[in-house]
Amino acid sequence: SQASKSFGVRAGSGGGSFTWPASGNISQGFGCTSISFYPPGGGCSHFHDGIDIAGVAGSTIVSAASGVVVYAGYNPYEGNNAAKIVIIAHGGGVSTLYAHLNSWSVSQGQVVNKGQAIGRMGATGYTTGVHLHFEVWKGDWNPTNPYAYL
Repeated sequence: SQASKSFGVRAGSGGGSFTWPASGNISQGFGCTSISFYPPGGGCSHFHDGIDIAGVAGSTIVSAASGVVVYAGYNPYEGNNAAKIVIIAHGGGVSTLYAHLNSWSVSQGQVVNKGQAIGRMGATGYTTGVHLHFEVWKGDWNPTNPYAYL
């Protein structure tokens, strides 16, 4: 995600194994995809750099692990139809991004605990329906398969 590449994320507290950030069904997995909307990456013509968890509008989104909120706001790379996103640094060079929220309940610099509510599921930005787009980034913004942490 372009949004997660420029927020000056620094290591926060916490880490370890992650909890699922939302309830619902996986509607899109991590990796190569035939959906042409996604840019190239990972040696693929089109690459989805997170997982999508389809669910109920307004349902609670939680922090997958303890950490520090480094961004909560509109995705600055999406123009007039921007998704509401939250980015959390968990320490050890690991960060998570939560996108398409209908609202967030945290602010930049706030320390959050694993399982703490950070927002509500929505369909903001470029999306075909209500879901959480969840990304895990390691090191210098390398997308990592979230299943390795969940």
